[in-house]
Amino acid sequence: SIGLDTSNADALAHLIRGNARLWALQLEGNALTEPGIVTIAAAMDAHPSLTEVSFASQKATISTPAVSRLIDAMEATPNLISCNVGSLRDDTMRRRHQAACMANTDKMRQRRNAQRKAEGTAASDGGATRRRSLTVGTTQATTGAPTSAAAAPARGRAVSESVSKRMEQVEPR
Repeated sequence: SIGLDTSNADALAHLIRGNARLWALQLEGNALTEPGIVTIAAAMDAHPSLTEVSFASQKATISTPAVSRLIDAMEATPNLISCNVGSLRDDTMRRRHQAACMANTDKMRQRRNAQRKAEGTAASDGGATRRRSLTVGTTQATTGAPTSAAAAPARGRAVSESVSKRMEQVEPR
């Protein structure tokens, strides 16, 4: 964890929207609360390549409305097959989460099979694709992010700048 909280949500949402090739987002062990998670979930809606996200182990329990919004994003994003929110105690949310995971996994399988059939191949990868992953929460040493609560906006900028620089290294503009 690098101590991200809700004040960093807008920067994270901007990074998600601005990177169509992002495929994984790991935000475990931070202090994101309902407003921040809802902001990030809105940025995930219909993302073209996002396949897995994790919000597990936040400092506070993720609220039911925040979990519901993450599931909404999952339902709107057919490639999103894994959305780790930690333990779900609400049976309705658990069933809805499982249904979204299964539906998206099935859609992905159907697209892959259709692609193979169209290409006339049984290749499992369907062609080489460059994918990007953004892990936030385990990069404190490399981002040099401040640790005080008063420095949250600076932390957000540091994370944003660090991630942007890394992405440019992967694929120069």
